[in-house]
Amino acid sequence: MAREMENLEYARVCGELQGMIGAHIENIYQLDEENFRFKIGSREIACTVGVRLHETKYVPKETGRITNFVEFLRSRIRGGRVLGIAQMNNDRIVRMGIGVGELEYFLVFEMFGGGNIILLDGNNVILRALVQRKWKEREIFPKREYALPPAPVLSLSPSLSEMKDIHEKKYAIAVFSRIPLGLNYMREALRRAGVGERENYSEVGEGKVKKVLLEVERIRGENVPSLYSDENGKIVQFACAKLACPAGVKVMEAKTLCEAADEYYFGNVESVDEKGAKREGEIEKVKERIGLQEEQALHLEKEYKMNMECAKGIYDNFEAVEEEIKKARKRGERKAEVEV
Repeated sequence: MAREMENLEYARVCGELQGMIGAHIENIYQLDEENFRFKIGSREIACTVGVRLHETKYVPKETGRITNFVEFLRSRIRGGRVLGIAQMNNDRIVRMGIGVGELEYFLVFEMFGGGNIILLDGNNVILRALVQRKWKEREIFPKREYALPPAPVLSLSPSLSEMKDIHEKKYAIAVFSRIPLGLNYMREALRRAGVGERENYSEVGEGKVKKVLLEVERIRGENVPSLYSDENGKIVQFACAKLACPAGVKVMEAKTLCEAADEYYFGNVESVDEKGAKREGEIEKVKERIGLQEEQALHLEKEYKMNMECAKGIYDNFEAVEEEIKKARKRGERKAEVEV
């Protein structure tokens, strides 16, 4: 199963997509419930809601599926010009500004939880959302003003005093992962600093905390898009910074993080065609099971009718049956025959 992209990776991807600014949105496609494709100029963006968002070179076959959501997006922003692409709140949120004539829109990709795609007008009011949701602190419904989720507890570059303010007796990974970097990269920062993930945070000394924060800064400064493959050549990981490799894993550099992500997800996310074939196969198996169950039901129905006839015969000749059973017992026999 493919992993979800992390905070730092969305920041990198937004940087790599700056070349799309000024290009026009040629079309929007929804391939299935969770996979979308945006053709911007001559380039393509692949989006699996809640999982990934990056430029892609793998263009799937058209499915001809046009949902109400896609129709709405096309009616508002197709042909519009990309004005900007940015990560919001250092979170797994990407906002794309789009100009259509004198109008301005914002297309927001929320890539946490189950994921969402939301279209806003120039006043930050929600026009349409792929999924309507409600939380205690905010709501995603048409005609409501869009609000970002609460900001992360810690900044990307927290001070030592900020870290001292956390007094919870939790594992180090639970506390440090509040820095909006991403779990894979925070684990790498802890490893480099020599701090165990399950160390009690309250027992991690100030010196080690400084080391972790220093490694966080180093990881943020690295730009080494890489692919990691196992002994069979299957790509099992991608990253924008150097990660420790288990034995047997090979590292290959990529030109961009989008390219690395593209290769990783292309091999780990089922294509629309594959999903369709899989569903067809599952349908055939269900049909086969239904056929067997129908045959079994007919057989059981025949047995039921036969047993009911026997029971009726016994009931109608109960006295004779009882007399023959008594005779059989006297003879020491375990069976009695009665002509019905």
